[in-house]
Amino acid sequence: MLQTQQDERAADLIPELSDPDKADQVRQRAMKHLTRELGMSQEQIAHLWATNPAFRSAEGQRLIHDAAGYREAMAQAHAAIAKAPPKPQAPGTATARPNGGSSELFRLADSGNMESYVKARNAGKGTR
Repeated sequence: MLQTQQDERAADLIPELSDPDKADQVRQRAMKHLTRELGMSQEQIAHLWATNPAFRSAEGQRLIHDAAGYREAMAQAHAAIAKAPPKPQAPGTATARPNGGSSELFRLADSGNMESYVKARNAGKGTR
């Protein structure tokens, strides 16, 4: 009777247990976690389920459910293909120049004579 109460409380804590299709998936994921991740045998699990109140408790079931979900999420995250960052631009690679790439305007700007640069820019010199 006590075990049935714990199972009912577990269904409240783990809503998937109320759906028969999802409940099977939840149980399979929990068994996979207990056997593969923790190395427990089917016999050990059955013994604990039948004799250990903490293992069978609603809280214990929720703990196993959450741990199995966490492990599954971590496995999926590790399996995801990482997107490679873009390759860095090689040194000395030319970049696009504003104003259509006017070499005359860049020459004036590089000379440091801003007055000549502004006049040439406003006059449209060096533009295509």
